Amino acid sequence: MNVWEGEKNPLRDFDVYRNLDFNSQQIQDFIEQWFNDATQSQELLNQLKESNQTRINDLIKNPLRLALLCRTWKRGQKLPETQAGLYQRLVKGHYQWKDEQKPFQIPFEVQECLHQQLGELAKTAINREQFRFRLEEKFVEQYLGKPQRENSLFDWALKLGWLNRVGLASVEEKDSDQAVYAFFHPTFQEYFAALAINDWDYFLPRNHVNCPVERKEYRIFQPQWKQVILLWLGRDDVEAGEKEEFIKALVELRDSCQDFYGYRAYFLAAAGINEFKECSLSDAIVEQIVKWGFGCFDIKEQTWVKFLAPIAEGARTILSETIREKVIANLIRVLETTEDKYNHIWVAESLGEIAVGNELAIGSLIRVLETTEDTDTRRKVADTLGGIAVGNELAIQALIQVLETTEDEHTRREVADTLGGIAVRNELAIQVLIRVLETTEDTYTRREVANNLGKIDVGNELAIGSLIRVLETTENEDTRRKFANTLKGIAVGNELAIQVLIRVLETTENEDTRRWVANILGEIAVGNELAVGALIQVLQTTEDESTCEVIAYSLGEIAVRNELAIGVLTQVLETTENKWVRSWVAHTLGKIDPGNELAIGTFIQVLETARNQILCNEVARMIGEIAVGNELAIRELIRILETTENEDIGSRVAEILGEICPENELAIGAIIRFLETIEDQFCRSLVACTLGKIDPGNELAIQAFLGILETPENKDYCKNVAAESLGRIAVGNELAIETLIRVLETTKSKDTRQSVSENLGKIIKTQKQYTDVVFTLKHNLTDEVYENNFNLYKHCYSLLWQCAQNLPYPKFYQVWHHNTLTPHPEITNNTPVGNTPTVRQLEQQFTDICTQLPHLPLHCININKLLTLNTKNEFIQAFCNRLYQKLLPDGTPPEVQTPANLETKIIHLKQQLQTPHLFILLLADGTPTPEVIDCCDYLTDILHLGWITPDPLPLPFPQRSFVASQENLLEAVESWVREY
Repeated sequence: MNVWEGEKNPLRDFDVYRNLDFNSQQIQDFIEQWFNDATQSQELLNQLKESNQTRINDLIKNPLRLALLCRTWKRGQKLPETQAGLYQRLVKGHYQWKDEQKPFQIPFEVQECLHQQLGELAKTAINREQFRFRLEEKFVEQYLGKPQRENSLFDWALKLGWLNRVGLASVEEKDSDQAVYAFFHPTFQEYFAALAINDWDYFLPRNHVNCPVERKEYRIFQPQWKQVILLWLGRDDVEAGEKEEFIKALVELRDSCQDFYGYRAYFLAAAGINEFKECSLSDAIVEQIVKWGFGCFDIKEQTWVKFLAPIAEGARTILSETIREKVIANLIRVLETTEDKYNHIWVAESLGEIAVGNELAIGSLIRVLETTEDTDTRRKVADTLGGIAVGNELAIQALIQVLETTEDEHTRREVADTLGGIAVRNELAIQVLIRVLETTEDTYTRREVANNLGKIDVGNELAIGSLIRVLETTENEDTRRKFANTLKGIAVGNELAIQVLIRVLETTENEDTRRWVANILGEIAVGNELAVGALIQVLQTTEDESTCEVIAYSLGEIAVRNELAIGVLTQVLETTENKWVRSWVAHTLGKIDPGNELAIGTFIQVLETARNQILCNEVARMIGEIAVGNELAIRELIRILETTENEDIGSRVAEILGEICPENELAIGAIIRFLETIEDQFCRSLVACTLGKIDPGNELAIQAFLGILETPENKDYCKNVAAESLGRIAVGNELAIETLIRVLETTKSKDTRQSVSENLGKIIKTQKQYTDVVFTLKHNLTDEVYENNFNLYKHCYSLLWQCAQNLPYPKFYQVWHHNTLTPHPEITNNTPVGNTPTVRQLEQQFTDICTQLPHLPLHCININKLLTLNTKNEFIQAFCNRLYQKLLPDGTPPEVQTPANLETKIIHLKQQLQTPHLFILLLADGTPTPEVIDCCDYLTDILHLGWITPDPLPLPFPQRSFVASQENLLEAVESWVREY
């Protein structure tokens, strides 16, 4: 179910699920099962394999779209090349399907009208702030008429299935008792919306020149419109010249904000040409995207030039959405011309996402694999081939060559893993892997090779047989241990392997070998009675404490609730005095006999008496695994936390409590009290981290981390931990945001700045916070900072890039140019005038507006006298008084000192008035000062503010300026209100 997956309250009392995408094999299986005729299914599959069908292949990963494609496809048909073409076919097929049933045969002229109105409905819904895919009945009726009226457009939409009833409105929506509808699928809503848009000016103002066009929306930067734009570009009834102009406008867009939005527009153009492949700019666009993503060679400087990380990452991300054939050709060119290892790695990664089965890409990667000396590059290329070259003989041979010649064990493991994915049942690959298995001295390589033998040698019989033969014949203990360890990865549950290992366990006199074998049995012999018995026998007879620990661990893995094992472990626990052994045995006992009080009591005793920090850490980890929700453990741990004087032990106990009882109020209280007493900064950060996990937003934890960050003497490691923790627990916290910005700009440590930058990006959430970050950091994007402190420049750039992804372009522009805001040049007198004819005329117009628009949530306030106040605080209080006098005349205005105070009061006021919008029209017979405009701008997230003045004002968006003398003043004000 994904019609309303992004909305609240989808269906009351129902679980909501999302259809997962099919992979390529599932798509093939689905098509083969859909068609009874194998020839027909094969013809469709062959068309889907053509190089120009990558876009359609992406679309039909969705099961619904795949089913509709199968239903509408006929032999001899060519597949559409655009999304719009596909949906056009699906819509036509839908009508043909419905026409088979007489009640659904719709007259053609009614069908045309229905499509037009569905388009207007879809367009308006997508343009809403919320509930874009949940359409209330009254809202739908504005476009389709009444659902009860037979043969109304609403009735037809329901009968044909274009709209479906999905429940009742939620509490957040108006009229929660009315029915709610949704389109057949959100993609059909987007398709109908695209059909309703005649001019690309709806997406991007045609008259845009370097700055926002007043009163126009920039939907190209609103994510909900992206799919609609792509569908519009794929329409065959839109002239190619119009599409060309739109793509050109996107490519050439300049924003006067360091091109943060220019890049976004260009990336949209790159996705758009995939729906309009005839575009004359397509070659240049793809070439530019690849250049941004991977850099280019500077002939003058004779060096490879790279772009800032957000630009490069954004470009690499869009590669999969543009014309793949052109991308692959450009990437191969980069691969063959650059010697930079990171470019090789990034190109290989990108090819892995878009070049499955592409022979040119596979051949180019094989050449790199055969020629590069860099092990990192070789590993990445091998990994990529594993994803795009399944069954490709040339790729398999190249990988085998690397496997046999490289001396780098990491590369061997990566290549073995790749072969496991692409060389199933390949005899040569199996033989080579067995040879490596028998000759390598590296334990991890042997295990990886064995694992992948299991993938390509189904059943592992060759590998297991080879290993068992060695185990049964060798007398060399090192060899025994190595080959026994290899069985761990491939012989889970294999009876023959388990029996051989038990014989080794019972006959060897070497304790190291005994421990290795015991450990392996713990992984491959779960529930095997013979293995459990053999381990218990060793546990009862060995005097080696390390062997006891390993056997105890293995029993914990394979002997859950085994009475004999519980009894033997209890006996060991009661007789041994070694704290390490007691800890491991208690851990195992707690795993195989959950809630065992002897095990928990042992842990508490060891934790209280141990002086070894490593032992304390290990015991803490074990308790966290076996004592979740255990009341005895919780009670005892709280006691230790409240009585211990050892901050190390206390911090570990706090961490355990956070894991085993995250919602226990007594535990949270004990952790808070302990945190207030800690002096050691490292322990303080650990406890604060625990508190932050179990109580996100806890002010004490946040304060602790802020203190660590701002203490110069603290090491970078502690500061980085503090920043990362704030990234998890301080989302939206204003003080944390201010502190992180301050540290970002002042720290000398590059590591700390990176951690602070990454985590600051995680906690800014509201539009106001994004604008604050832009306003505070934009002064760091100068040539001077670039030259003298590039590290600061690049991190500020990354944060402002994130802000540009989350702020409307006009808002970002207004903040970016805030410090250049000046009064209109024709306005020379900033002093408000007294009781002049102009003022009386304005006041009369105010009265007229308020009386003629009583149906709108509009309130008019005369603030002439407020403009004479000397300080910002005086203005804020006076404005608050006027606002409350207008909206709550019987109430007492609250005291406020800052814009933030006033913002809080207005939020409460709106709640009290039960209104989502407040439109305030301000009367002024002069030009407000920049300070007044600042205050008003701060409030635009919660108020809609307009001004009526004798002359136009240069106001920051979204404040609106009206001129008292304009002829259509009433209509202009009403239009402004109706925009929202």
